[in-house]
Amino acid sequence: YSVPVELVGRQISVKAYGNHIACYHNAEKVAHHTRSYGRSDTLFQLEHYLPLLEQKPRSVYHSKPVRKSAAVELLDWGKTFPHDA
Repeated sequence: YSVPVELVGRQISVKAYGNHIACYHNAEKVAHHTRSYGRSDTLFQLEHYLPLLEQKPRSVYHSKPVRKSAAVELLDWGKTFPHDA
């Protein structure tokens, strides 16, 4: 489950419920996900990664949160635009 990138390395409390989980930092709810019972599932929320992607815009096409959230056609279309060197 993902949390906002600014919380990397910080202590997070996770409360698991039957159909969802909630993540807290300093008693403040910072993330909410539908619970997955898959053994090795990884669940992302794209908005958690936006600050990082803004710092490294060329990585957008290779990041798992984007690939899992955006349609392949949209990503391919985005690659047709010129990029800064």
